[in-house]
Amino acid sequence: AWHCNRPLLLVENQALFDRCDWLPDEFNGCLVYYAGQLSDIVLKWFSEQKRANDVILFPDYDGIGLTNYARLAATIHPSSTLHFYWLTDWENKLPVYGNAEVWSKTRIQFENAMQKLDYMNAMNSDLIKLGQLSQRCGKALEQEAIWL
Repeated sequence: AWHCNRPLLLVENQALFDRCDWLPDEFNGCLVYYAGQLSDIVLKWFSEQKRANDVILFPDYDGIGLTNYARLAATIHPSSTLHFYWLTDWENKLPVYGNAEVWSKTRIQFENAMQKLDYMNAMNSDLIKLGQLSQRCGKALEQEAIWL
């Protein structure tokens, strides 16, 4: 029955959980670490009841991260609002600091997740821009770029 009365921010990178200097000063919520993939148990847990008004997913901007976002969007309890965490200046960081190998390895997952989000009407202009920029640059951006 656990829930949080503040925003719930999920990060998939242990370093971001351990070192919180990247969080905005005004952030007043719960920070949660998950190891790469949101498990079916966690997704079920989020679907059973409202765990927070605002659930924020901060994944890598790659196929695995977008797949996790799409899976969470499809299962989150309807009384919670899901948000995608956007790195400051991500549009400029992606072409410079993005990883072509990660993009290549996860491109199919990325494209499938984008199609699923579009089908669920869960796309917004930033997600569309991320899809277009990632394809044009052939790169994915990892969370560690937050410190660049």
